[in-house]
Amino acid sequence: MSVGQEFWIVAVGCKGKGATSEPEKDGLLAELKRYSALFGDKEGPQKFEVPDGESSLLFGSFDTLIKLTDDLAKFDGSVDGIVHRLERQYLELDAKAEFKVKSQRQEKPFLDYLKTWQWDEAKYPKTRSVSDNLTLLMSVVNKLDEEARNKTAQYNEFKTQKGICSTDPKSVEKPLRSILFLLLLVVVAVLLVVLVLLLLLVVVVLLLLLLLLSPLLLLSLLLLVSSLQAPHGQLRDSFSPLWRRLT
Repeated sequence: MSVGQEFWIVAVGCKGKGATSEPEKDGLLAELKRYSALFGDKEGPQKFEVPDGESSLLFGSFDTLIKLTDDLAKFDGSVDGIVHRLERQYLELDAKAEFKVKSQRQEKPFLDYLKTWQWDEAKYPKTRSVSDNLTLLMSVVNKLDEEARNKTAQYNEFKTQKGICSTDPKSVEKPLRSILFLLLLVVVAVLLVVLVLLLLLVVVVLLLLLLLLSPLLLLSLLLLVSSLQAPHGQLRDSFSPLWRRLT
């Protein structure tokens, strides 16, 4: 769909109802297609299938219909504003954007969508009143509008942050320095833990050696003291039993 393209919906009264009106509708459509001034070099009129006859939409009383006329005019302006705003935002992102309609799990170009449009009986059953269907339809439109606003805000925030990062190197250096400082603290802490574990290991080894060598050290000390107080032969005889026991 090209930007600014307009479509007219023309309602024509038929004498028949339901299936009996189909030949009359086809005749009116063929009559319109003969007037080339209506479409020039564009595509000619197409049939737009709307519920009619026995499958017409329910509106209730005449007063309800009058109220619906006012509501439809108001909601038409709201939907038109939302659609044109989204169209403008889309074109700002991509000037060559191609507009498509996603409906009933299918994605179609806008013109093809209009040609094959059918009333969505699953979402908006004709047994439900027009006012209830209109309320449901507007709730869907408002929900989609809110989602689009949130996505637009996120995109603008991302674009702003990207602009700051590309123009101000300090905005990148500051968090980078913080990360490097934290990594340095972690490395220092790990090194301190390793040093403490090594010291504990050395202490344990020394204690084990001390326990193993303490009898020999005690014997050497006793030998030294006795050598100062007794002759050599007497010293050897007195320590022979102890030496045999230790060795």
